[in-house]
Amino acid sequence: EPFPSVHPDAPSSEQWIDRIAAGGFRGIKLHPMYQSFAIDEPRMDRLYAACQDAGLIIAFHCGQDIGYPPDDDRASAARVASMLPRWPGLRVICSHMGGWREWDAAEACLMGTPNVWLDTSFSLEDMGAERAVKMVRRHGIDRVIFGTDWPWRSQDESLAFLHGLGLSDAEEQAVRGSNAAALLGL
Repeated sequence: EPFPSVHPDAPSSEQWIDRIAAGGFRGIKLHPMYQSFAIDEPRMDRLYAACQDAGLIIAFHCGQDIGYPPDDDRASAARVASMLPRWPGLRVICSHMGGWREWDAAEACLMGTPNVWLDTSFSLEDMGAERAVKMVRRHGIDRVIFGTDWPWRSQDESLAFLHGLGLSDAEEQAVRGSNAAALLGL
């Protein structure tokens, strides 16, 4: 299921959200570093309101990005947590298990948060099996979805690592697909 993107500074971003929803898409993808915004800054509110009103999911890049300095916090879990109370009906996917290479902050700010799904993209291998299983179960197995961030890691490698975590068959199946299907209304 593709998620198109909208640049937050587009003068007609709300109209694009309407077009995306009318086109049958179920969400959008936003990357704070590449699109020059911080997740919780007020100028994003009109875009979040439009997504919430249209019932669209927002998938955020969360955490560090190898192309930016490690102290760039525009995509931090803390910023996601700061924004969420203003948009209680907004469903959010936080990539990279809530924040690539910022998993302590993701655990502190996002674990168990309603309307937040974590994706496994480019993270499980770096965080290690023990921590990954702990986070998956603590957040809620029903709100973790499989992701790869290809081409950085292949789908086969990511699936193999997920399989090697030692989750139960039902938990693994949920992460591999049924959670995303439920989130997307499929």
